[in-house]
Amino acid sequence: MIDGDNISPDKILKINIGSINIFLFISFYFIRINTFGIVF
Repeated sequence: MIDGDNISPDKILKINIGSINIFLFISFYFIRINTFGIVF
């Protein structure tokens, strides 16, 4: 159905946003490791 096709891009977009958030979180985590030398 057309509705199903409209839902798919939204799911893909949410997955992409989720991946970006995880990437930013990991990047921030590594910055903390580099700054303090330990993982909090």
